[in-house]
Amino acid sequence: MQKYLCVLALSLVAFSGAAQSGDRDLAVNSNVQIDVLAVYEDVVAQGYHSAQVYRKLANGRYLEQKFDEAKKWYSKLFEMDEAPEAIEYLRYAETLEALEEFDLAQSYKAQYDQLKDQD
Repeated sequence: MQKYLCVLALSLVAFSGAAQSGDRDLAVNSNVQIDVLAVYEDVVAQGYHSAQVYRKLANGRYLEQKFDEAKKWYSKLFEMDEAPEAIEYLRYAETLEALEEFDLAQSYKAQYDQLKDQD
């Protein structure tokens, strides 16, 4: 019986040490940065297409000022989504202006103004 208790005590001590080591590993790994937009791009590359994914990619690339990429995702969003939010019209217009596509930008800015007045 004494051997059994001794083995049990040693096992608990070893298990406790392993658990604490695992906590340190978890703390180190929690500092890892994930590029969410890259994950969304992988999702699209695997064949999953949705307005929500296009919206995240378009707005994310717009905020990063990567206007070529933002234009790509906004155009897909507007092809798919029949009712984008007003801010997306404005952001797409600003993206197009940054790419010097002024005529198309004016069209989207006018649509933004129309939607903004309805709110």
